[in-house]
Amino acid sequence: MALDQFCSEPDNEVKPFVPDMTAYHLHSEASLLESRRINRQFELLCRKMQTHAYHLCDPGPLLLAPFVNDLGIVQAMESYGPARLRGKDLSNLALLNVFRILSGYRRINHLRNNRDRSVAFASGLGMFGSRSRYYEDTLEFKFDQLHLLRCDLVLRAKELGLTQGTKIAFDFHFKRFFGAHSIDKGIGKGPDKSGDLVPGFRPHGSWDLSTNTLLSMNYYHGGMRAPSILEHYCEEHIFPLFDPLAIEEIYMDSEYTKEASLQYFKQVRCANGDVYICLKKNKQIKKLIGPALEDEAGWEKHDEEDELKTIDVTLPKTLLPLRIAILRDLETRKKIRCFGSTNTELEASEMLQKYRYRWLVCYQRRKNQPKSSIKTQPRVALDADMRFGFC
Repeated sequence: MALDQFCSEPDNEVKPFVPDMTAYHLHSEASLLESRRINRQFELLCRKMQTHAYHLCDPGPLLLAPFVNDLGIVQAMESYGPARLRGKDLSNLALLNVFRILSGYRRINHLRNNRDRSVAFASGLGMFGSRSRYYEDTLEFKFDQLHLLRCDLVLRAKELGLTQGTKIAFDFHFKRFFGAHSIDKGIGKGPDKSGDLVPGFRPHGSWDLSTNTLLSMNYYHGGMRAPSILEHYCEEHIFPLFDPLAIEEIYMDSEYTKEASLQYFKQVRCANGDVYICLKKNKQIKKLIGPALEDEAGWEKHDEEDELKTIDVTLPKTLLPLRIAILRDLETRKKIRCFGSTNTELEASEMLQKYRYRWLVCYQRRKNQPKSSIKTQPRVALDADMRFGFC
């Protein structure tokens, strides 16, 4: 038996990162206009507008229509959408939902209660139907098709220069479910703002801090935790679209305080990048910072309220070097907060300054949350349903 094939040297050559081609380049506008029919009611409305005036109180959808066109939403639906929606109309009710979300209508019935036809007109539809009709095309989409549509949108945004993917922040949020029969529907429970376990969903989002733009978001049930789905999320939504070796900085919240999370980014996937993280005081972190808290030497005044101390540690399982900045109240020596980074050459003040970038992630500030001594930028209230929905 020839053993040469088993004894050959392993191929350690790193293959260059080549992202997939977006649907915008697979279907030209000219071919779509020639082979797809225009909605009949939309065509009649356009003819009627030649002799009748229509008052539009919300021009936003019409202004956004060229932007949606540049993103290649129609081409993406033609490539990755349900088979029933391909090869027929240029527009469909799913495209109507895109403009509904972008224009700020939270629910479908908000369109029915408004005589303004700007949303339907921008999506290429001429009239409003019943509520059930709005959901017909939406129900055709499967999860794998939505995933392909989302990835195509992220790639197209990268082509247009809307995102870069070199500085990425991760966040794990919680949205409470207020419906009934949550157990029968398989909706897990998670902690709300007050700390009580209630049914809800856990959106896992990634943010491009270079352009202050959302990269991608995926919803999980309330029982999921950040460390358990981090690798799964990145392998499906981030690394197939962005070169891991080109990522320079990664920012994470205390939800990800686990040695395996740091190892995954620094040693497995993003060897050229550094991780900046707010550390939760779990057993391992308490053991690492314990000697520094007992020793009163090395503390420096950070501002009028806090004092600061920096220590360099080696994580026990992965032997990964980590620099930890410890903040505590100047008077009471309590309210201990810890920030860590795999960049051991940074000064503590520089580390804290860099971690402020993660607060560009636009989630609402939790109620009754104690103010940090680090001067933060104001957070912008953002409705996840309205801004994240069409991604």
